[in-house]
Amino acid sequence: MFCVVKSSSTWPKLRKLQNFTANILSENQIGICRSLSRKGPQKFEGLPCTTGPLGTPHLQGATAYIDCIVTAEVVVGDHYMVVGAVTKHGRRTRQRLALPWRQIRTVPAHRNPHLRKRQECVMNSKRETILNAWNSAWGEGDVNAFGQLLAPGYVRRSKTGSEDFTSLRTSIQAIHEAFPDLTTDILHIIEEGETAAIHWQSQGTHQGPFMDVPATGRYVTVTGASFVRFEQDKIAEEWVVWDPRELLSALGIWHLDSGTHKSGT
Repeated sequence: MFCVVKSSSTWPKLRKLQNFTANILSENQIGICRSLSRKGPQKFEGLPCTTGPLGTPHLQGATAYIDCIVTAEVVVGDHYMVVGAVTKHGRRTRQRLALPWRQIRTVPAHRNPHLRKRQECVMNSKRETILNAWNSAWGEGDVNAFGQLLAPGYVRRSKTGSEDFTSLRTSIQAIHEAFPDLTTDILHIIEEGETAAIHWQSQGTHQGPFMDVPATGRYVTVTGASFVRFEQDKIAEEWVVWDPRELLSALGIWHLDSGTHKSGT
């Protein structure tokens, strides 16, 4: 998954291909990384690459590559969130380490073991706090654990509107009444400064009314993503993306392939 700003001049061209390659740059390719971060067509000139089986570029000297076919594109604020299914991946070289994000922004962390250890400790601490709070709130219904992480004025945004902590508490309670055995797992977390992207998955048995649907007794799985902004280690804003049709399809009353409701429901 990756996110691209709506004003990008590159994505409209890539969108037509409906596939992409994620190149894992090596530690000596920081120049290429900085070149590609600029705007304008000149950033692609002179790139040492070959063409992969999907027609996408494989950068020479990269540590690894991941070929993907686009399976979904979702509007998230002023960005597009693009999701791809992996068709092939491979490692290009075993002699070079991957380029760490810390090296791009600050002193090369891989050359400073004390800095690397301190940064990893802070990252792991924040990740562990988020994991515990999410698992307690969404997996166990303990809303207070999640509330301790929230900054004053916290707001949760989705395509159905905005929620403060009071309305969020009601939503979590309603979900757990409908799915008493609900469990929520965080599949991935990507952190950058005061923001984090969280890929999650929830599972449970539909034992009570939810979204105007009576209990079906079905065990369902729903996935989604949350984008979080922190203020002084507290969650100030949260953007949530998930497709209710995935849930309705799992409950047997929506056909994702046709986009229509099942007759008689």
